[in-house]
Amino acid sequence: MFTYTGSLACSNGAASTAVWTLDLSTLKWTEKIASTLTPNGGFSASDYDPNSGNVFVHTNSWGMFGRYSPGTGTMSTLATFEDTNYNLSAVVDPKRKFFFMFGMGQAFGIDISGADAAYKLQTRSATGCSFIGPNAPGVAYDPVQDRIVGWSGGNTAYLYNPDTDACTSVTYPNGPGSQNANGTFGRFRYFPAPGVFALVNSASQNAYTLRLTPPSGTGSGPVISGVSATSITTSAATITWTTDVGATSQVEYGTTTSYGTLTTLNATLVTSHAVALAGLATNTLYHYRVHSKNSTGVESISGDFAFQTNNTTDTTPPTVSITAPAANATVSGTVPVSANATDNVAVAQVQFLLDGVNLGAAVTTAPYTVSWDTTTATNSTHTLTAAATDTSGNVGNATGVTVTVSNSTDLALADFQARCAAPGVLRCEGWDNPADFTPASGGGGYASGLYPADDGTFQGVQDTSVKLSGAGSLKFVIRAGSVRPLGTNPTGFWRANFGPDTAVTQFGPHTTLYMQFRLRLDPNMINYNWTQVSGQGWKVFIAYGPIPGPSCTGAQFVQENTNQTNVATGYASCGSPALDTNNGVPPMLIEQGDYNCPYNSAGGYTSNANCFAYPTNTWMTEYWVVQIGDWGQPNTSFQAWIAPDGQPLKQFINLPNFTFNSGAAVGDALESILLQPYFSGATGATTSPASAMWFDELIISTQPIAAPKF
Repeated sequence: MFTYTGSLACSNGAASTAVWTLDLSTLKWTEKIASTLTPNGGFSASDYDPNSGNVFVHTNSWGMFGRYSPGTGTMSTLATFEDTNYNLSAVVDPKRKFFFMFGMGQAFGIDISGADAAYKLQTRSATGCSFIGPNAPGVAYDPVQDRIVGWSGGNTAYLYNPDTDACTSVTYPNGPGSQNANGTFGRFRYFPAPGVFALVNSASQNAYTLRLTPPSGTGSGPVISGVSATSITTSAATITWTTDVGATSQVEYGTTTSYGTLTTLNATLVTSHAVALAGLATNTLYHYRVHSKNSTGVESISGDFAFQTNNTTDTTPPTVSITAPAANATVSGTVPVSANATDNVAVAQVQFLLDGVNLGAAVTTAPYTVSWDTTTATNSTHTLTAAATDTSGNVGNATGVTVTVSNSTDLALADFQARCAAPGVLRCEGWDNPADFTPASGGGGYASGLYPADDGTFQGVQDTSVKLSGAGSLKFVIRAGSVRPLGTNPTGFWRANFGPDTAVTQFGPHTTLYMQFRLRLDPNMINYNWTQVSGQGWKVFIAYGPIPGPSCTGAQFVQENTNQTNVATGYASCGSPALDTNNGVPPMLIEQGDYNCPYNSAGGYTSNANCFAYPTNTWMTEYWVVQIGDWGQPNTSFQAWIAPDGQPLKQFINLPNFTFNSGAAVGDALESILLQPYFSGATGATTSPASAMWFDELIISTQPIAAPKF
């Protein structure tokens, strides 16, 4: 079972973006992804696609469509701005390869066949489908009738035909009554083995089943075919057969046609059957016949068949060898460990070993491979081997392969490097190499790298003592009294273009920019009133484009400490509009999302629990997602999260219908970011104190990248 998003228990109600699965055989929950950030959380509708083996998700709250791949454990965003009402239920039509959603009087479809690369949201009429009116009705695909069955209360079920975009209905007495007021969601499902729909309407009400088609084999038992005995040894065999409908599995066997032994009934209804027989006598003829019952309990019994166990005991062990990693290899992170194994009869399993201790569970089918997280081993040489066991219990051992584990002992650095290596990353800056601080050159003055202050000195330096990972961080030194005489740029800046300088990625209409970085401020950045030397306070970054060109453009957004309020705020398009609600006109929220910080002309923000106030001498993590719609239209989304280290990220910018770059010019696009304590309107006092601002772990990407773990 799969679950994604929803409100967190014991929290402020912010929606989770974690992915969890429930193993129904052990009833154990497992967190697969701690936070995906996109598709964003809130109300969502999802269903499993048997064709691709993926789960498709639509977050109704955010209009985002995504796909979770259980095989790789990854979530990816496929489309954005696909807005719907909340409280919809989803169902996959595996024949037409469509993802459908119903509820709140709406019906939608999304093509998941791969033919529509944009995954466009298609509105459906759903004529005659009264079930779509309430919250989150029950919906499930019926493979027998090739229809989507919907229920939203009462005795009537609706059969939706996607080809005609219309419903027919059937009504039966003694139904479950009214639908739960909050909706049914995924508690209405089709079970193919018994051929029925099951509904759990309420915890205080019995579950119900609904049969719309006749059960399998109501008049006669299953048709049995393909009976055979395989994997015969001196003491065991496996009996296999097929049935035309889902049916139970049982074998009757013995040394005569009177049989005498009956295996335990396997009540699972399947069409391909396999029952293992063990404890047989060597070199002995056995008679057997198979039994299968359909969903109504009607049984079929096959004719008599026979096989003979082997007359000699297999004593030849399997041959096994390690194929990866190579001998004397140096490994780090998670690597595959693989082996080849063969046997004169059959290989039953391969058990990998690390320094003589089992490495994971035994692998019972080829290809024989396991994943090894080398961070669980010491940085030294280790020996990998494998033991192959055949069906007679003979064991063959592989020659050991020696490898050297070399993982960084800096877990934060390893985490940063893993994030930098993720798909979609355009630029990664950790400032761990002194060569990073060589002054930027080339590109007509727009190359990535370090640039000087207005007096020609370089105040951006590597700090090897105040850092989060690796060898250092980027520190901007603000010299005492330097802001007024040097103007807006007393420290210089760091330019990070969005990709290689020779092939910068442009973020224009209908693209999404992802950005994360770490920030730290010394006490004077907060405690001194910088409006005395700069009319608007200091900035953290300026993201803009196109380049080459000035930073004050329509395609620009900025984070700043506006008017020394000491809370995280920002603006777009060279000053207007601000990243506030109500188009920056009071009453407005200067921070949104988890904070909802209201504008107050009297100040007092740092004492307001609804406002995020910058801490001092504390690293912070920021994560920005900018989904650009159309220039000048209210369909761009600005979202940003922030948190002091060791605390969960909380949203402080949440503007889903923002009008961005109203005066757009041809070629406008976000292409670069400047990191610096920039001081707009630097005038007045020259007695400003010495201060500093630090940056670490900057990542720019086209896809969501995991937030830092450390």
